[in-house]
Amino acid sequence: MLAATTIPILYHIDSMFRRLLVLWLRWRAIGVVYLPASMANLLLTEFASKFLVAHKNIIYKLKFIRYHFTLALGVVGYRRPLPKLEKIMDTTYHDIWSLTKNALLSNGCDDRNSSAVATTVASAEWTGSRSHGLFRVPGYIKSLRSRKVDGHASPEVTHPTPAIVSVDANNGFAPLALEEGVEALTKVVSSTGIAALMVRNSYHFAALWHETFSLASRGYAALAVVCSTPLVAPFGSKKAFFGTNPISFAFPRKTEQPLVFDMATSTMAHGDVQIAAREGREIPSDVGLTSSGSSTTDPNEVLDGILLPFGGYKGSLISLMVELIAAGFTGDNFSYEAELGDNGDGGPARGGEFIVAFAPEILAGPGWDEHCAAFFAEYARQGDTYLPGESKRRLADLRGTVTVDAEIYRNIRNLTQINNK
Repeated sequence: MLAATTIPILYHIDSMFRRLLVLWLRWRAIGVVYLPASMANLLLTEFASKFLVAHKNIIYKLKFIRYHFTLALGVVGYRRPLPKLEKIMDTTYHDIWSLTKNALLSNGCDDRNSSAVATTVASAEWTGSRSHGLFRVPGYIKSLRSRKVDGHASPEVTHPTPAIVSVDANNGFAPLALEEGVEALTKVVSSTGIAALMVRNSYHFAALWHETFSLASRGYAALAVVCSTPLVAPFGSKKAFFGTNPISFAFPRKTEQPLVFDMATSTMAHGDVQIAAREGREIPSDVGLTSSGSSTTDPNEVLDGILLPFGGYKGSLISLMVELIAAGFTGDNFSYEAELGDNGDGGPARGGEFIVAFAPEILAGPGWDEHCAAFFAEYARQGDTYLPGESKRRLADLRGTVTVDAEIYRNIRNLTQINNK
């Protein structure tokens, strides 16, 4: 009852008190009560020092009254309301792209690298891959600020054999190296039928489907693997040794959306666990273990502990295979080596990526698409089946809006503004 009647009255008294005090100060300073605030503040600046000295006793009394008045507000439970910040907001693909690019540009990235990263971030956010969208931008910026990553790196493309493309990212972010590498890989596989792309000395922090989907959209199937830093315990262990070691596969369809999937070999992707922790959601008990080795549904405890491979020993073996292909074939870091060489700034670690591309027209000959279309039709008749890749349909039409995390959006904008000052 007290809160319902007394608090509103005290709030209005407080507001009136502050207003009258400002008006009185203006009158004593310049003899005018009503004046635009900007002009009054300018005049008050010159007057302030003399006035405070001459009337310090009055000022102390006013402060004393205001102090005890504030205590009274606290006793009855009044708190000045804070401005309400929205948790989510709607924005466009191009706004996400521009926000990301400007943030990277203002933190030491050049135009080509920032554009390539912005495309992968915006594409991920636009298609619902939130753990690899705007959520990743602060990590990119951290690695630029720590000077771990060269924001001006220029990839070097070579051809060790007619069927192999090699790209040295020269200590830069992976997206630009992949853009140039995929372009070269497309030309090679169109004549060889099967070709490989190796990327070295890069910092991969994006979704893996971006490069395989790009190849499938041009008519080529693709398989990509990459490893990171230790987050996942091998089967039978309770110590992190593997990265989440994702695999992405894409397959072209002449009249339909390409099939594409991108999956971690851990039970849940590390980024998805981070988002669950951020949003205060529980996770399944088989995702990971606490630091003491106990099962838990608390994502924060898993982040402090370890992730588990999907499917027990089978997932663990697939993760082992990814390590050997992504690091063993490229000559770059295994997950444990990536951790040893990383500065722990919260951004991506250096490592390699391996992609194999296939030309169905060369391998299977004419009619390959009709043959596969019949398979997909039969697959669909098996019940409530699922073909991954439908969300990527949005990339064909970038109109409209998508809902994003407003706090992350504001944080990125602040990171941009701070460096622009």
